Amino acid sequence: MKTENKNIKLYRIILLVFFGLQLSSSVVIYFYLNMKYTGIGFALTSMLLPLAYFISYKRRLTLSVNIITQIFPIIFIVLSIVGKLNNEGTSLVYYIAPRFGILVVILLPFLVFGTKNKKKLVFTVLMPVLWFAFFDYFHSLFHLNQNIQFNRTDYPLVILGSTIILILSILMIYFLQSTNEAYEKTIIEQQKNIEQSLMKISESINYARRIQNSLLQGEELLKAFLSDNFIIFQPKEKVSGDFYWIKEHNSKLYLLAADCTGHGVPGAFVSMLGFAFLNEIFINTDNTAAEILEKLRNKFKEAFGQQGKERQEGMDAALCIIDTNNNQLNYAGAHNPLIQLRNNKITEYKATANSIGINRKEKEIENIFIEIKKDDRYFVFSDGYADQVGGNKNRKITKRRLKELFLEYNSSNMVFMKRQLEKYLKQWMFSNSQIDDILLIGVEI
Repeated sequence: MKTENKNIKLYRIILLVFFGLQLSSSVVIYFYLNMKYTGIGFALTSMLLPLAYFISYKRRLTLSVNIITQIFPIIFIVLSIVGKLNNEGTSLVYYIAPRFGILVVILLPFLVFGTKNKKKLVFTVLMPVLWFAFFDYFHSLFHLNQNIQFNRTDYPLVILGSTIILILSILMIYFLQSTNEAYEKTIIEQQKNIEQSLMKISESINYARRIQNSLLQGEELLKAFLSDNFIIFQPKEKVSGDFYWIKEHNSKLYLLAADCTGHGVPGAFVSMLGFAFLNEIFINTDNTAAEILEKLRNKFKEAFGQQGKERQEGMDAALCIIDTNNNQLNYAGAHNPLIQLRNNKITEYKATANSIGINRKEKEIENIFIEIKKDDRYFVFSDGYADQVGGNKNRKITKRRLKELFLEYNSSNMVFMKRQLEKYLKQWMFSNSQIDDILLIGVEI
């Protein structure tokens, strides 16, 4: 803002100086050089300068500059032709002095706008440059030759024109240098502010990651309950919209894998909210898996004010309640399925086609009860692994291929299966970036 005010102020000073020079020049030309047409033309033309000056006060700087750059070159050429046709002055006056005037007009926009706004600069100087280039052509239309004759009376005009161009060039160089220094200083300050802001944001996100990781401490509980298991948890960013929730009560293991709306910081906020809701719901441990997800859905609808309209906040989830004493697994899912691997055969238990949140057609979440057997393996996951893009054809892994991988690595223990799944994912991604949070949990009964 300060640079712009300085710019306008300097421009107005130049207009006043030019007005004084042109008006005094018209007097000298009319009386001293006895060039009546040229003197009157200079006097009338000088009136455009105060007009441009006052327009600049109306915050119309571009219009003010265009009055000078688009009209003055035409006037200079017309005065040159009219003067020459009326045998006023010498060729030097009518061929050199107008060129000086057009050069001054061409330099003026550089002084006013600088070089930052190149588009505006080009459109402003384009016409005066063309008038300068075709100066001789317009004279030839009137059969005016260029036999330049030097008279003593020409030198004051040549010296005056050269002085004006020199002064304007020096002003332009000074202005551009000072403007660049101001821009550089502003850029450096902005860069420092951005770096400080990024540092604070990074510190906040790192702190949020530590909080989220402190909540995701169910892995030891899972190992104590079912010794052969794994958890692949790979956030797209430092914090994740995917989360797992593991609890144990009355010899039952409660295992949930959830995929919240979004990833990164927005997803992490939703996941932490879901984590808090689950802990609140878990106070009543007599709930089935479907009842827990239904209560979780109601919590989200209340939290986001979603009654009566559909919005995106919420999650997809798969919840298992494993009762090894009674050899039973109670599963309920919202979009996320449960995969069973038994006797080298894959079985997929479909989830209810609803999210934990508002749905256009809300369906009651279904309970599925499964009789578990020794050596059964069960998998719950978000869509991050299956949706990862890569491979030779830059496609998704897909859920079908993920189930094939479960079968392919079934002969090994769960720790080895985890390593193979992570290795496959890394090779599949290759140079591609991770597109979503990844969560995959496997347990063996």
